[in-house]
Amino acid sequence: MKKILCAAALAALVVPTSANAINLYDKDGFKYDFGGSWKIKFMQEVGEDQDLDLVFGDLELRNGAEYDLGNNMTAFGRVDFGLKKAANDSNDNDRAHLEEAYLGISVSSTSILFGKTDGAADNFGVADAEENPVADDVFDEYGAVDGDDLIKIETKIGDMITLVADHEIAADSSNSNGNGKFFSLYAQADVAGFTFGAAFQNFDPAAEVDEAGIVKELDDYNLFGVSLAYDAGFVSVGADYSIKEDTDSTPERAITNIVVGAPIGEYINIVGGYVILDSDTASEEMNGWYVNFNYHLPMQENVGFFAEIEDNDADNSDMGF
Repeated sequence: MKKILCAAALAALVVPTSANAINLYDKDGFKYDFGGSWKIKFMQEVGEDQDLDLVFGDLELRNGAEYDLGNNMTAFGRVDFGLKKAANDSNDNDRAHLEEAYLGISVSSTSILFGKTDGAADNFGVADAEENPVADDVFDEYGAVDGDDLIKIETKIGDMITLVADHEIAADSSNSNGNGKFFSLYAQADVAGFTFGAAFQNFDPAAEVDEAGIVKELDDYNLFGVSLAYDAGFVSVGADYSIKEDTDSTPERAITNIVVGAPIGEYINIVGGYVILDSDTASEEMNGWYVNFNYHLPMQENVGFFAEIEDNDADNSDMGF
């Protein structure tokens, strides 16, 4: 039985958020910013007989620095420290972690950075769910959207074109998380309110070790995606389609997202989305939907409230919020 009334009643209580950053130093071409992001939410995951929980959706301390090198060149770096895993599981003291840590340099409208951060494929997609009832896209679900041994290059051509490329080094050491390697491309064009996006990734997962200690090498595979969005001011719509090719051990899978959003006044935004997962394995196929709204306080845009309900058509699945 769907817990529709319970979900609708409690959704209004979830997710107060706060984010802010201040400039602590700005002199002789050097800038240092410090900020933070806090998000607390009451939530119940989509699934069978899930329990209500209070979790930290975000708990970060952010440090960023820039240094003007002259001749339109800037060196930059960032260290963001995350505490949400430690806060959500107080019995595990090792779960405080780095969210991002990288160094880079920009020349005019092109930048290159090295370290732990989001990859090119993280830019893809129109999904706008806090907790997606199915999956955001194939890159997020079956590929990689971030790395800790990452090299990323990004360039902008005028106000219309954005190009991003990355490469995750297949480092296998105590200094790496052993997440395999990948190469990704993302391209985006913004024209007259329309946003076109396309992404590609070749993902080579890390080898698996079975209970007997035997190492099993896994096949690499390609992922592709295209997206289109339009913002008319009073309403925004978007759709994306992404697909993972089949291998000897995994089937072909595709994910489609359809999203509609609309502002209500100056401080409220409502979004609805539908997600379709297709697979060569029929038992994996799934459809889902979500509706959410954001409210930002008029006197402080960095503080707001968020609520969402979501569901999918899996057997014996209850609505989440």
